Amino acid sequence: MSDPILLRHTRNSSLVGKEQTFDRDKIVLGRSGACDVSFDPQVDLAVSGQHCEIYREGDMVFVKDLDSRNGTWVNGERIEVPTPLGPKDALSLGQEGPEIRVNPEIRVGAMPTMTMPAKKQGVGQETLQRVVRSSVDEERRRMNRRFLSIGVIGVIVIAAAVYLYQGNREQIENTKRGTEEALAKIDNLEESMQNNMGEVLSAHATELAGLKGKINDKEKEVAKLMVELQLLDKNQARISKNEALTKENREALLKTIEERIVALNTRFEQAEAQARAKAPEVRWADLVDRYEQGIFLIVATKDLGQGRSQTGQGTAFCVREDGLLATNAHVAQMLDWAEQTIAIQNRTGKVFSVKKHKANAAFTGAASPDVGLILLDAKKQPIPVLPLASRAELDKLRIGTHLGTLGFPGELQEKYLSVIDRKRKRIPSVLATFKDGWIGRMTDYKSSTARFEDARYIQHSASLTGGTSGSPMFTKDGKVVAMNNATQEVILQTSSRGGTVEKARFASAAQIAFAIRIDELTTFMGKAGF
Repeated sequence: MSDPILLRHTRNSSLVGKEQTFDRDKIVLGRSGACDVSFDPQVDLAVSGQHCEIYREGDMVFVKDLDSRNGTWVNGERIEVPTPLGPKDALSLGQEGPEIRVNPEIRVGAMPTMTMPAKKQGVGQETLQRVVRSSVDEERRRMNRRFLSIGVIGVIVIAAAVYLYQGNREQIENTKRGTEEALAKIDNLEESMQNNMGEVLSAHATELAGLKGKINDKEKEVAKLMVELQLLDKNQARISKNEALTKENREALLKTIEERIVALNTRFEQAEAQARAKAPEVRWADLVDRYEQGIFLIVATKDLGQGRSQTGQGTAFCVREDGLLATNAHVAQMLDWAEQTIAIQNRTGKVFSVKKHKANAAFTGAASPDVGLILLDAKKQPIPVLPLASRAELDKLRIGTHLGTLGFPGELQEKYLSVIDRKRKRIPSVLATFKDGWIGRMTDYKSSTARFEDARYIQHSASLTGGTSGSPMFTKDGKVVAMNNATQEVILQTSSRGGTVEKARFASAAQIAFAIRIDELTTFMGKAGF
Protein backbone atom coordinates (compact mmCIF):
# COMPACT_ATOMS: atom_id res chain seq x y z
CA MET A 1 0.00 0.00 0.00
CA SER A 2 1.21 3.53 -0.80
CA ASP A 3 2.33 5.87 1.94
CA PRO A 4 -0.42 8.19 3.19
CA ILE A 5 -0.71 11.76 1.93
CA LEU A 6 -0.03 14.26 4.73
CA LEU A 7 -1.25 17.87 4.50
CA ARG A 8 -0.05 20.63 6.81
CA HIS A 9 -2.07 23.87 6.65
CA THR A 10 0.50 26.65 7.16
CA ARG A 11 -1.26 29.98 6.61
CA ASN A 12 -4.12 32.07 5.16
CA SER A 13 -6.98 29.69 5.94
CA SER A 14 -9.45 28.51 8.57
CA LEU A 15 -7.45 25.26 8.86
CA VAL A 16 -4.13 26.84 9.85
CA GLY A 17 -2.12 24.69 12.25
CA LYS A 18 -3.97 21.49 11.36
CA GLU A 19 -2.47 18.36 9.85
CA GLN A 20 -4.53 15.83 7.90
CA THR A 21 -3.56 12.34 6.79
CA PHE A 22 -5.27 10.42 3.99
CA ASP A 23 -4.75 6.72 3.27
CA ARG A 24 -5.74 6.99 -0.37
CA ASP A 25 -4.13 7.96 -3.68
CA LYS A 26 -6.38 10.90 -4.55
CA ILE A 27 -8.02 13.72 -2.58
CA VAL A 28 -10.06 16.75 -3.64
CA LEU A 29 -9.73 20.14 -1.93
CA GLY A 30 -12.39 22.84 -2.05
CA ARG A 31 -15.07 24.85 -0.30
CA SER A 32 -17.75 22.23 -0.93
CA GLY A 33 -18.67 20.00 2.00
CA ALA A 34 -18.37 17.01 -0.34
CA CYS A 35 -14.59 17.53 -0.75
CA ASP A 36 -12.03 15.43 1.13
CA VAL A 37 -10.52 18.66 2.46
CA SER A 38 -13.33 21.15 3.05
CA PHE A 39 -12.54 24.82 3.72
CA ASP A 40 -14.80 27.27 5.52
CA PRO A 41 -17.18 28.82 2.92
CA GLN A 42 -17.47 31.97 5.04
CA VAL A 43 -13.74 32.53 5.51
CA ASP A 44 -11.78 30.93 2.68
CA LEU A 45 -13.35 32.92 -0.15
CA ALA A 46 -10.42 32.42 -2.53
CA VAL A 47 -11.24 28.70 -2.71
CA SER A 48 -13.64 27.32 -5.33
CA GLY A 49 -16.24 24.63 -4.66
CA GLN A 50 -13.91 21.99 -6.09
CA HIS A 51 -10.57 23.74 -6.36
CA CYS A 52 -7.81 21.19 -6.95
CA GLU A 53 -6.90 17.55 -6.74
CA ILE A 54 -3.84 15.99 -5.10
CA TYR A 55 -2.99 12.49 -6.26
CA ARG A 56 -0.17 9.98 -6.11
CA GLU A 57 1.50 8.29 -9.07
CA GLY A 58 4.10 5.78 -7.95
CA ASP A 59 6.43 7.51 -5.50
CA MET A 60 5.45 11.02 -6.63
CA VAL A 61 2.60 13.31 -5.56
CA PHE A 62 0.99 15.70 -8.03
CA VAL A 63 -1.50 18.57 -7.85
CA LYS A 64 -4.00 19.34 -10.62
CA ASP A 65 -6.16 22.46 -10.84
CA LEU A 66 -9.88 21.77 -11.36
CA ASP A 67 -10.61 24.94 -13.37
CA SER A 68 -10.82 26.98 -10.17
CA ARG A 69 -11.68 30.68 -10.23
CA ASN A 70 -8.43 31.90 -8.64
CA GLY A 71 -6.09 29.16 -9.83
CA THR A 72 -3.77 26.76 -8.08
CA TRP A 73 -0.24 28.01 -7.35
CA VAL A 74 3.01 26.20 -6.53
CA ASN A 75 5.86 28.30 -5.14
CA GLY A 76 4.23 31.50 -6.40
CA GLU A 77 3.62 30.24 -9.97
CA ARG A 78 0.14 29.48 -11.31
CA ILE A 79 0.01 25.96 -12.73
CA GLU A 80 -1.71 25.01 -15.98
CA VAL A 81 -0.89 21.27 -15.99
CA PRO A 82 -0.51 18.59 -13.28
CA THR A 83 2.57 19.53 -11.24
CA PRO A 84 4.73 17.38 -8.89
CA LEU A 85 4.97 18.42 -5.24
CA GLY A 86 8.00 18.01 -2.99
CA PRO A 87 8.25 18.40 0.80
CA LYS A 88 9.55 21.97 0.47
CA ASP A 89 6.97 23.16 -2.10
CA ALA A 90 4.30 25.67 -1.06
CA LEU A 91 0.87 24.89 -2.53
CA SER A 92 -1.62 27.78 -2.56
CA LEU A 93 -5.32 27.78 -3.47
CA GLY A 94 -5.45 31.21 -5.08
CA GLN A 95 -2.39 33.45 -5.17
CA GLU A 96 -3.10 34.81 -1.67
CA GLY A 97 -5.31 31.92 -0.53
CA PRO A 98 -4.76 28.97 1.81
CA GLU A 99 -1.20 27.64 1.79
CA ILE A 100 -0.46 23.95 2.32
CA ARG A 101 2.63 21.76 2.56
CA VAL A 102 2.21 18.23 1.23
CA ASN A 103 4.23 15.49 2.96
CA PRO A 104 6.39 18.19 4.61
CA GLU A 105 9.79 17.51 6.07
CA ILE A 106 9.79 17.08 9.88
CA ARG A 107 11.43 20.10 11.40
CA VAL A 108 12.19 21.31 14.94
CA GLY A 109 11.43 24.95 15.41
CA ALA A 110 8.68 27.48 15.66
CA MET A 111 5.13 26.51 14.74
CA PRO A 112 3.73 28.05 11.53
CA THR A 113 2.40 31.55 11.90
CA MET A 114 -1.32 31.32 12.53
CA THR A 115 -3.64 33.43 10.43
CA MET A 116 -6.94 33.95 12.20
CA PRO A 117 -10.19 33.58 10.22
CA ALA A 118 -11.81 36.79 9.09
CA LYS A 119 -14.06 38.15 11.81
CA LYS A 120 -17.80 38.38 11.20
CA GLN A 121 -19.57 41.69 11.55
CA GLY A 122 -21.69 42.33 14.66
CA VAL A 123 -21.18 41.79 18.41
CA GLY A 124 -20.01 38.30 19.38
CA GLN A 125 -18.59 36.48 22.40
CA GLU A 126 -15.14 38.12 22.11
CA THR A 127 -16.76 41.55 22.19
CA LEU A 128 -18.74 40.65 25.34
CA GLN A 129 -15.59 39.39 27.07
CA ARG A 130 -13.74 42.54 26.08
CA VAL A 131 -16.50 44.70 27.56
CA VAL A 132 -16.52 42.71 30.79
CA ARG A 133 -12.71 42.96 31.08
CA SER A 134 -12.99 46.69 30.52
CA SER A 135 -15.51 46.93 33.35
CA VAL A 136 -13.20 45.02 35.72
CA ASP A 137 -10.24 47.25 34.87
CA GLU A 138 -12.40 50.27 35.40
CA GLU A 139 -13.41 48.89 38.81
CA ARG A 140 -9.82 48.37 39.93
CA ARG A 141 -8.77 51.86 38.91
CA ARG A 142 -11.63 53.41 40.78
CA MET A 143 -11.45 51.65 44.21
CA ASN A 144 -12.35 54.90 45.89
CA ARG A 145 -15.85 54.73 44.41
CA ARG A 146 -18.73 53.05 46.12
CA PHE A 147 -19.23 49.36 45.36
CA LEU A 148 -22.85 50.02 44.48
CA SER A 149 -21.93 52.52 41.76
CA ILE A 150 -19.34 50.10 40.34
CA GLY A 151 -21.87 47.27 40.33
CA VAL A 152 -24.45 49.41 38.54
CA ILE A 153 -21.91 50.47 35.88
CA GLY A 154 -20.82 46.83 35.33
CA VAL A 155 -24.42 45.68 34.96
CA ILE A 156 -25.24 48.48 32.53
CA VAL A 157 -22.17 47.77 30.36
CA ILE A 158 -22.84 44.02 30.19
CA ALA A 159 -26.54 44.56 29.56
CA ALA A 160 -25.73 46.98 26.75
CA ALA A 161 -23.36 44.48 25.19
CA VAL A 162 -25.96 41.72 25.42
CA TYR A 163 -28.55 44.04 23.88
CA LEU A 164 -26.22 44.90 21.01
CA TYR A 165 -25.45 41.22 20.46
CA GLN A 166 -29.15 40.29 20.36
CA GLY A 167 -29.90 43.23 18.04
CA ASN A 168 -27.15 42.25 15.63
CA ARG A 169 -27.81 38.49 15.66
CA GLU A 170 -30.56 38.74 13.04
CA GLN A 171 -28.35 40.96 10.85
CA ILE A 172 -25.47 38.46 11.18
CA GLU A 173 -27.73 35.56 10.21
CA ASN A 174 -29.13 37.49 7.23
CA THR A 175 -25.62 38.37 6.07
CA LYS A 176 -24.55 34.75 6.49
CA ARG A 177 -27.53 33.48 4.50
CA GLY A 178 -26.92 36.07 1.78
CA THR A 179 -23.26 35.12 1.55
CA GLU A 180 -24.10 31.42 1.38
CA GLU A 181 -26.67 32.03 -1.36
CA ALA A 182 -24.23 34.16 -3.38
CA LEU A 183 -21.48 31.55 -3.04
CA ALA A 184 -23.92 28.79 -4.03
CA LYS A 185 -24.89 30.74 -7.16
CA ILE A 186 -21.23 31.22 -8.07
CA ASP A 187 -20.49 27.54 -7.45
CA ASN A 188 -23.46 26.46 -9.60
CA LEU A 189 -22.38 28.77 -12.41
CA GLU A 190 -18.78 27.63 -12.08
CA GLU A 191 -19.81 23.96 -12.12
CA SER A 192 -22.03 24.49 -15.17
CA MET A 193 -19.24 26.23 -17.08
CA GLN A 194 -16.70 23.59 -16.06
CA ASN A 195 -19.03 20.79 -17.19
CA ASN A 196 -19.61 22.50 -20.54
CA MET A 197 -15.90 23.11 -21.09
CA GLY A 198 -15.13 19.56 -20.00
CA GLU A 199 -17.59 18.06 -22.50
CA VAL A 200 -16.29 20.12 -25.42
CA LEU A 201 -12.62 19.56 -24.57
CA SER A 202 -13.26 15.85 -24.12
CA ALA A 203 -14.88 15.61 -27.56
CA HIS A 204 -12.03 17.62 -29.04
CA ALA A 205 -9.45 15.36 -27.38
CA THR A 206 -11.16 12.39 -29.01
CA GLU A 207 -10.90 14.12 -32.40
CA LEU A 208 -7.20 14.79 -31.82
CA ALA A 209 -6.59 11.21 -30.72
CA GLY A 210 -8.04 10.02 -34.02
CA LEU A 211 -5.37 11.99 -35.88
CA LYS A 212 -2.45 10.11 -34.40
CA GLY A 213 0.43 10.24 -36.85
CA LYS A 214 -1.25 12.89 -39.00
CA ILE A 215 -0.74 15.93 -36.78
CA ASN A 216 2.38 17.04 -34.91
CA ASP A 217 2.54 18.17 -31.28
CA LYS A 218 2.72 21.89 -32.08
CA GLU A 219 -0.32 21.78 -34.37
CA LYS A 220 -2.15 19.82 -31.67
CA GLU A 221 -1.29 22.44 -29.03
CA VAL A 222 -2.50 25.28 -31.27
CA ALA A 223 -5.81 23.48 -31.81
CA LYS A 224 -6.30 22.75 -28.08
CA LEU A 225 -5.55 26.32 -27.00
CA MET A 226 -7.81 27.70 -29.72
CA VAL A 227 -10.78 25.68 -28.49
CA GLU A 228 -10.12 26.54 -24.84
CA LEU A 229 -9.91 30.25 -25.64
CA GLN A 230 -13.20 30.07 -27.49
CA LEU A 231 -14.86 28.42 -24.49
CA LEU A 232 -13.48 31.04 -22.12
CA ASP A 233 -14.85 33.76 -24.40
CA LYS A 234 -18.28 32.13 -24.21
CA ASN A 235 -18.03 31.93 -20.43
CA GLN A 236 -17.30 35.66 -20.27
CA ALA A 237 -20.53 36.33 -22.12
CA ARG A 238 -22.48 33.95 -19.87
CA ILE A 239 -21.20 35.61 -16.70
CA SER A 240 -21.96 39.12 -17.96
CA LYS A 241 -25.57 38.14 -18.65
CA ASN A 242 -26.13 36.30 -15.36
CA GLU A 243 -28.41 38.56 -13.33
CA ALA A 244 -28.27 36.26 -10.30
CA LEU A 245 -24.75 37.51 -9.55
CA THR A 246 -23.99 40.70 -7.71
CA LYS A 247 -21.95 43.33 -9.50
CA GLU A 248 -18.94 42.53 -7.30
CA ASN A 249 -19.16 38.78 -7.93
CA ARG A 250 -19.62 39.32 -11.66
CA GLU A 251 -16.62 41.63 -11.87
CA ALA A 252 -14.47 39.22 -9.85
CA LEU A 253 -15.36 36.26 -12.08
CA LEU A 254 -14.84 38.28 -15.27
CA LYS A 255 -11.46 39.47 -14.01
CA THR A 256 -10.41 35.89 -13.27
CA ILE A 257 -11.42 34.70 -16.74
CA GLU A 258 -9.77 37.70 -18.38
CA GLU A 259 -6.49 36.93 -16.59
CA ARG A 260 -6.67 33.34 -17.76
CA ILE A 261 -7.43 34.40 -21.33
CA VAL A 262 -4.39 36.69 -21.33
CA ALA A 263 -2.18 33.85 -20.06
CA LEU A 264 -3.61 31.37 -22.56
CA ASN A 265 -3.30 33.85 -25.41
CA THR A 266 0.41 34.26 -24.66
CA ARG A 267 0.81 30.49 -24.83
CA PHE A 268 -1.29 30.42 -28.00
CA GLU A 269 0.92 32.96 -29.77
CA GLN A 270 4.03 31.02 -28.74
CA ALA A 271 2.51 27.74 -29.94
CA GLU A 272 1.57 29.28 -33.30
CA ALA A 273 5.08 30.63 -33.77
CA GLN A 274 6.54 27.21 -32.98
CA ALA A 275 4.07 25.47 -35.31
CA ARG A 276 4.95 27.92 -38.08
CA ALA A 277 8.66 27.24 -37.60
CA LYS A 278 8.08 23.50 -37.68
CA ALA A 279 5.71 23.51 -40.67
CA PRO A 280 7.02 22.51 -44.12
CA GLU A 281 7.99 25.50 -46.24
CA VAL A 282 5.00 26.90 -48.14
CA ARG A 283 5.47 29.42 -50.92
CA TRP A 284 2.55 31.59 -49.87
CA ALA A 285 4.00 34.58 -51.74
CA ASP A 286 3.77 32.70 -55.03
CA LEU A 287 0.12 31.83 -54.39
CA VAL A 288 -0.67 35.45 -53.51
CA ASP A 289 0.97 36.67 -56.72
CA ARG A 290 -0.98 34.13 -58.74
CA TYR A 291 -4.43 34.90 -57.32
CA GLU A 292 -4.27 38.44 -55.92
CA GLN A 293 -6.10 40.01 -58.89
CA GLY A 294 -8.95 37.56 -58.36
CA ILE A 295 -9.71 39.21 -54.96
CA PHE A 296 -12.19 42.13 -54.78
CA LEU A 297 -13.19 44.74 -52.24
CA ILE A 298 -16.98 45.21 -52.28
CA VAL A 299 -18.16 48.67 -51.19
CA ALA A 300 -21.86 49.51 -50.77
CA THR A 301 -23.16 53.00 -49.94
CA LYS A 302 -26.48 54.67 -49.26
CA ASP A 303 -27.22 58.39 -48.83
CA LEU A 304 -29.03 59.08 -45.54
CA GLY A 305 -29.40 62.85 -46.14
CA GLN A 306 -28.03 65.82 -44.21
CA GLY A 307 -24.49 64.93 -45.23
CA ARG A 308 -24.67 61.44 -43.76
CA SER A 309 -24.24 58.11 -45.52
CA GLN A 310 -24.23 54.42 -44.72
CA THR A 311 -21.30 52.35 -45.96
CA GLY A 312 -20.57 48.65 -45.83
CA GLN A 313 -17.71 46.56 -47.14
CA GLY A 314 -16.75 42.94 -47.65
CA THR A 315 -14.41 40.68 -49.61
CA ALA A 316 -15.21 38.53 -52.65
CA PHE A 317 -13.17 36.29 -54.97
CA CYS A 318 -13.56 35.19 -58.58
CA VAL A 319 -14.87 31.65 -59.19
CA ARG A 320 -15.73 31.91 -62.90
CA GLU A 321 -14.10 33.59 -65.91
CA ASP A 322 -17.11 35.77 -66.70
CA GLY A 323 -16.64 37.69 -63.44
CA LEU A 324 -18.77 35.64 -61.03
CA LEU A 325 -17.61 36.35 -57.49
CA ALA A 326 -18.19 34.30 -54.36
CA THR A 327 -18.81 35.99 -51.02
CA ASN A 328 -20.86 35.63 -47.85
CA ALA A 329 -24.64 35.80 -47.86
CA HIS A 330 -24.48 38.70 -45.41
CA VAL A 331 -22.23 40.62 -47.82
CA ALA A 332 -24.59 39.93 -50.74
CA GLN A 333 -27.52 41.07 -48.58
CA MET A 334 -25.68 44.34 -47.98
CA LEU A 335 -26.22 45.12 -51.66
CA ASP A 336 -29.99 44.97 -51.15
CA TRP A 337 -30.11 48.27 -49.28
CA ALA A 338 -27.25 49.98 -51.15
CA GLU A 339 -27.93 52.72 -53.67
CA GLN A 340 -24.47 52.31 -55.16
CA THR A 341 -22.20 49.26 -55.21
CA ILE A 342 -18.74 48.88 -56.70
CA ALA A 343 -16.23 46.04 -56.79
CA ILE A 344 -12.57 47.11 -56.67
CA GLN A 345 -9.95 44.69 -57.95
CA ASN A 346 -7.07 44.00 -55.61
CA ARG A 347 -3.67 45.39 -56.66
CA THR A 348 -4.85 47.02 -59.94
CA GLY A 349 -7.51 49.18 -58.30
CA LYS A 350 -9.87 48.70 -61.29
CA VAL A 351 -13.48 49.54 -60.49
CA PHE A 352 -16.25 47.23 -61.71
CA SER A 353 -20.02 47.69 -61.48
CA VAL A 354 -22.30 44.91 -60.27
CA LYS A 355 -24.88 43.35 -62.61
CA LYS A 356 -26.70 41.22 -60.05
CA HIS A 357 -26.26 39.44 -56.74
CA LYS A 358 -27.93 36.74 -54.69
CA ALA A 359 -27.70 35.47 -51.10
CA ASN A 360 -28.44 31.94 -49.99
CA ALA A 361 -32.00 31.89 -48.66
CA ALA A 362 -30.96 29.29 -46.05
CA PHE A 363 -28.67 31.86 -44.38
CA THR A 364 -29.91 32.64 -40.85
CA GLY A 365 -26.72 33.81 -39.13
CA ALA A 366 -22.98 33.16 -38.90
CA ALA A 367 -23.53 29.49 -38.04
CA SER A 368 -25.53 28.70 -41.19
CA PRO A 369 -24.93 28.48 -45.00
CA ASP A 370 -23.45 31.99 -45.18
CA VAL A 371 -22.69 32.01 -48.93
CA GLY A 372 -23.68 34.34 -51.77
CA LEU A 373 -22.79 35.34 -55.32
CA ILE A 374 -22.05 38.63 -57.12
CA LEU A 375 -21.87 38.90 -60.92
CA LEU A 376 -19.67 41.73 -62.24
CA ASP A 377 -20.05 43.67 -65.45
CA ALA A 378 -16.60 42.41 -66.49
CA LYS A 379 -16.88 43.21 -70.23
CA LYS A 380 -14.63 40.29 -71.13
CA GLN A 381 -11.77 41.59 -69.01
CA PRO A 382 -9.63 38.63 -67.88
CA ILE A 383 -9.89 37.96 -64.15
CA PRO A 384 -7.87 35.19 -62.43
CA VAL A 385 -10.13 32.42 -61.15
CA LEU A 386 -9.39 30.86 -57.77
CA PRO A 387 -9.81 27.06 -58.05
CA LEU A 388 -12.29 25.46 -55.65
CA ALA A 389 -11.33 22.25 -53.89
CA SER A 390 -12.99 19.02 -54.93
CA ARG A 391 -14.80 16.62 -52.59
CA ALA A 392 -11.70 14.40 -52.48
CA GLU A 393 -9.49 17.39 -51.56
CA LEU A 394 -11.93 18.54 -48.89
CA ASP A 395 -11.94 15.06 -47.46
CA LYS A 396 -8.24 15.53 -46.61
CA LEU A 397 -8.93 18.54 -44.35
CA ARG A 398 -8.30 17.91 -40.67
CA ILE A 399 -7.43 19.66 -37.44
CA GLY A 400 -3.95 21.13 -37.86
CA THR A 401 -4.25 21.86 -41.60
CA HIS A 402 -2.25 24.99 -42.46
CA LEU A 403 -4.25 27.57 -44.49
CA GLY A 404 -3.73 31.03 -45.98
CA THR A 405 -6.25 33.80 -46.61
CA LEU A 406 -6.49 37.16 -48.43
CA GLY A 407 -8.99 39.83 -47.43
CA PHE A 408 -9.68 43.48 -46.64
CA PRO A 409 -9.73 44.32 -42.88
CA GLY A 410 -12.41 46.91 -42.15
CA GLU A 411 -10.03 49.00 -40.05
CA LEU A 412 -8.19 49.96 -43.27
CA GLN A 413 -11.30 51.17 -45.10
CA GLU A 414 -10.20 54.81 -45.08
CA LYS A 415 -6.79 53.84 -46.49
CA TYR A 416 -8.39 51.80 -49.26
CA LEU A 417 -10.36 54.78 -50.50
CA SER A 418 -7.77 57.45 -49.74
CA VAL A 419 -6.35 57.59 -53.28
CA ILE A 420 -8.76 57.71 -56.24
CA ASP A 421 -7.64 58.13 -59.84
CA ARG A 422 -10.95 59.34 -61.32
CA LYS A 423 -9.57 59.83 -64.79
CA ARG A 424 -8.48 56.20 -65.13
CA LYS A 425 -11.23 54.90 -62.84
CA ARG A 426 -8.74 53.34 -60.47
CA ILE A 427 -8.40 53.14 -56.68
CA PRO A 428 -4.76 52.00 -56.49
CA SER A 429 -4.57 51.95 -52.66
CA VAL A 430 -6.77 48.83 -52.47
CA LEU A 431 -4.38 46.09 -51.33
CA ALA A 432 -5.51 42.90 -49.61
CA THR A 433 -3.91 41.56 -46.43
CA PHE A 434 -2.52 38.01 -46.22
CA LYS A 435 -2.56 35.89 -43.09
CA ASP A 436 -2.03 32.21 -42.33
CA GLY A 437 -3.25 29.95 -39.56
CA TRP A 438 -4.43 26.48 -38.58
CA ILE A 439 -7.73 24.63 -38.43
CA GLY A 440 -8.74 24.03 -34.81
CA ARG A 441 -12.05 22.22 -35.29
CA MET A 442 -14.49 21.15 -37.99
CA THR A 443 -18.08 20.88 -36.76
CA ASP A 444 -21.68 21.21 -37.87
CA TYR A 445 -23.47 24.54 -37.48
CA LYS A 446 -24.31 23.66 -33.87
CA SER A 447 -20.60 23.33 -33.08
CA SER A 448 -21.00 19.58 -32.57
CA THR A 449 -18.74 16.83 -33.87
CA ALA A 450 -20.26 15.61 -37.13
CA ARG A 451 -19.69 13.34 -40.13
CA PHE A 452 -18.16 14.82 -43.28
CA GLU A 453 -21.45 15.84 -44.94
CA ASP A 454 -22.37 18.06 -41.99
CA ALA A 455 -18.95 19.25 -40.76
CA ARG A 456 -19.08 22.45 -42.83
CA TYR A 457 -18.22 24.92 -40.08
CA ILE A 458 -14.46 25.44 -39.70
CA GLN A 459 -12.84 27.10 -36.70
CA HIS A 460 -9.38 28.47 -37.40
CA SER A 461 -6.70 30.91 -36.24
CA ALA A 462 -6.11 32.80 -39.52
CA SER A 463 -8.70 35.39 -38.65
CA LEU A 464 -8.63 38.96 -39.87
CA THR A 465 -11.41 41.38 -38.99
CA GLY A 466 -14.60 43.09 -40.16
CA GLY A 467 -14.31 43.56 -43.91
CA THR A 468 -12.66 40.18 -44.49
CA SER A 469 -16.09 38.51 -44.61
CA GLY A 470 -16.17 36.51 -47.84
CA SER A 471 -12.39 36.10 -48.17
CA PRO A 472 -11.06 32.77 -49.48
CA MET A 473 -9.10 30.26 -47.42
CA PHE A 474 -6.70 28.15 -49.45
CA THR A 475 -4.27 25.30 -48.90
CA LYS A 476 -0.57 25.21 -49.77
CA ASP A 477 -1.67 23.77 -53.14
CA GLY A 478 -3.72 26.89 -53.87
CA LYS A 479 -7.14 25.21 -53.64
CA VAL A 480 -9.89 27.20 -51.93
CA VAL A 481 -11.35 25.02 -49.19
CA ALA A 482 -13.39 27.54 -47.20
CA MET A 483 -14.75 31.09 -47.04
CA ASN A 484 -14.25 33.33 -43.99
CA ASN A 485 -17.52 34.52 -42.53
CA ALA A 486 -17.19 35.39 -38.83
CA THR A 487 -14.73 36.33 -36.12
CA GLN A 488 -15.21 35.04 -32.59
CA GLU A 489 -16.57 37.99 -30.61
CA VAL A 490 -17.35 38.52 -26.96
CA ILE A 491 -20.37 40.61 -26.01
CA LEU A 492 -20.40 41.77 -22.40
CA GLN A 493 -23.33 43.59 -20.87
CA THR A 494 -23.62 45.65 -17.74
CA SER A 495 -26.63 47.24 -16.05
CA SER A 496 -26.42 50.86 -14.92
CA ARG A 497 -28.15 52.32 -11.88
CA GLY A 498 -30.91 53.62 -14.15
CA GLY A 499 -31.72 50.08 -15.23
CA THR A 500 -30.36 50.45 -18.76
CA VAL A 501 -28.27 47.67 -20.25
CA GLU A 502 -25.01 48.56 -21.96
CA LYS A 503 -23.20 46.14 -24.25
CA ALA A 504 -19.57 46.06 -25.25
CA ARG A 505 -18.40 43.99 -28.22
CA PHE A 506 -14.79 43.04 -28.87
CA ALA A 507 -12.84 40.39 -30.75
CA SER A 508 -11.70 37.12 -29.24
CA ALA A 509 -8.36 37.25 -27.46
CA ALA A 510 -6.80 34.94 -30.04
CA GLN A 511 -8.75 36.35 -33.00
CA ILE A 512 -10.41 32.98 -33.46
CA ALA A 513 -12.49 32.90 -36.62
CA PHE A 514 -14.89 30.72 -38.54
CA ALA A 515 -15.32 29.79 -42.18
CA ILE A 516 -17.85 27.94 -44.31
CA ARG A 517 -16.51 24.89 -46.12
CA ILE A 518 -16.45 25.59 -49.84
CA ASP A 519 -18.80 22.77 -50.92
CA GLU A 520 -21.59 24.83 -49.32
CA LEU A 521 -20.83 27.42 -52.01
CA THR A 522 -20.66 24.94 -54.90
CA THR A 523 -24.04 23.51 -53.85
CA PHE A 524 -25.51 27.02 -53.88
CA MET A 525 -23.94 27.83 -57.25
CA GLY A 526 -25.77 24.86 -58.74
CA LYS A 527 -29.10 26.19 -57.50
CA ALA A 528 -28.64 29.96 -57.97
CA GLY A 529 -29.19 30.00 -61.73
CA PHE A 530 -26.28 32.34 -62.45
